[in-house]
Amino acid sequence: MMRSHTCSYFLSCFLLALFLSHELYAQEDVIPTDSSSVEDFKPSIQLGFFLQSHWRASQERLSVGSPSSDFNNQLYLYRARILLGAELSPRTSFFFQTELPQPVGLVGGDGNKNIQTVAPVILDAQIQYQFHKNFMMLGGMQLVGSSRQALQSPVTLLGLDFSYYQYAYNLFGFQALQNFFGRDIGVNARGFVLDERLEWRLGAFRGGSMMGNSQAPLRFVSRLNYNFLDKETFLYYSGTNLGKAKLLAIGGGADVQGSYRAFSADIFVDLPFGNRNAISGQLAFTQQTGGDPSQDFFLEIPNQQVLFFEAGLYLHKLRLQPCIKYEMQNIDANTEQFGFYNILGINDIAGFNRFESLNRLAFGLNFYPEEFGFHIKAQYERISYGNVSSLANLETVNRLSGGEFTLQLTFFMFQ
Repeated sequence: MMRSHTCSYFLSCFLLALFLSHELYAQEDVIPTDSSSVEDFKPSIQLGFFLQSHWRASQERLSVGSPSSDFNNQLYLYRARILLGAELSPRTSFFFQTELPQPVGLVGGDGNKNIQTVAPVILDAQIQYQFHKNFMMLGGMQLVGSSRQALQSPVTLLGLDFSYYQYAYNLFGFQALQNFFGRDIGVNARGFVLDERLEWRLGAFRGGSMMGNSQAPLRFVSRLNYNFLDKETFLYYSGTNLGKAKLLAIGGGADVQGSYRAFSADIFVDLPFGNRNAISGQLAFTQQTGGDPSQDFFLEIPNQQVLFFEAGLYLHKLRLQPCIKYEMQNIDANTEQFGFYNILGINDIAGFNRFESLNRLAFGLNFYPEEFGFHIKAQYERISYGNVSSLANLETVNRLSGGEFTLQLTFFMFQ
């Protein structure tokens, strides 16, 4: 019954969006429709590259026993993307992007370095049709998320990388929602109202197959975002604008498949002052519910609360941006999830929740000699995690912490 109600709700939203698109399509808008303008239009292509390399030194984290105080050093290519964009008509555009299936140069536990040839894979492949300047639909392989951080461009991130917990169980095919780097196949409607200050998104995606069930329900993701100052009309959100935008936005969203639920709320600020200095930051909260025990697949997602906070100060004259980040993943599994997911055999649910919960606190310094075209980021992070002293003593769950230092170089071009 719950599944039927969910589908009916989102179907109604889609029908309403289609009705609005028909009404907007008939109105005058900024997209050229007269014959002379259409004849003057020429299809165009944009080509881009996005490269990131990391040097990372991290302390080993062990579920059982005492970790070493030594740091493990890695030097690897983290991202290497080729971007292709095309304007096919005044209303139709296309975006395509490749990615490495895994970082290149990592040294595994066996001591071997994976420097072998790695064939790129398709990351994004989506086509957009614009019914009106304030209403569009996208189809294909695209980012899925209900929070702002999950829908940000990696080029303009304030911190070193995305918060994993904003993508929890959503990154890879072996995880519950069976995505690929946060992408999934689906259709996404997007529009603006209230003078383009309120944005809405509503998408239907394949989601997790729920243990191979071909009749598994679709995954529905929705989001609202309101801008009080400057407007944001790009598909992906920014994490910082280096003093070039004045933003104050609040948003929230829902992510639903079967009995799985995730609800998020966030606030984002990016306020310039002086000669292009700026204060940037965001605060986000997500509540995830893994689902009922009759749908075993989603028991892989225990109930949890996720808190994310980041803030930075951009000093334009120095091109420097010190920043701070805090993440908390508080696991609150119920009895059924505890029994399914308890790999080590911890027989106390409170101990299990403590063992699985994580906290991260990071301090960073960003340097933008060429703004987003080329920048360098350095970050030190302390990670607090659960640990047991030995398999013979699973009753006592300890909290340990480990350090991680990362130096990141980024090159980006798209024109």
